[in-house]
Amino acid sequence: MGGWLKRRAWVLAIVSVSVVGISLVTSARVWSAVAYQISTDPREPRVGQEVAIRIGTYLPDSASPGGEAEPLPLDDFPWTFVADSPTGDRFVIPLTRSGELTHEWVGTFVFTEVGRWEIGLDPRHLGTPIDPRLGARREILILEANDRASFEVPIILLVSALAILVPTATVGWMLLRRRFVR
Repeated sequence: MGGWLKRRAWVLAIVSVSVVGISLVTSARVWSAVAYQISTDPREPRVGQEVAIRIGTYLPDSASPGGEAEPLPLDDFPWTFVADSPTGDRFVIPLTRSGELTHEWVGTFVFTEVGRWEIGLDPRHLGTPIDPRLGARREILILEANDRASFEVPIILLVSALAILVPTATVGWMLLRRRFVR
């Protein structure tokens, strides 16, 4: 009877280890399938300005880029969110749950130097190479307090300028032509 109990104990141990292994693989697959959306307010941060950072967690319905994603509510944010400076310094940005949405996390940060920063999950959480389709890291250009990222002319100004210049040039050309054609 002792041999029968030993075999039963071994079978029970093997089944237990298998169940634990399957549950770990399943949870790892779920966490690796999380997609992120990172945004900043303001969109073009300046040096010394406090910036609100939001990160949303989503569960993509497919592995293909551009697929739909369902919001993925989390009880806690199990990853470290960081800002990597142009000089290589890394700063941890604490996140708290957004009061409105259970899949959105918020934090604030003040960028201390001009240049290209990278914000997002600590790369140690992401594996190698980092899959850019997950949205877990984002590059952001930090400008001096008085710089502009680009000179943008509203379309209404361009249309107005053309509406004034074209008739003026036409009348001027007609007057000059009349004067020299005689």
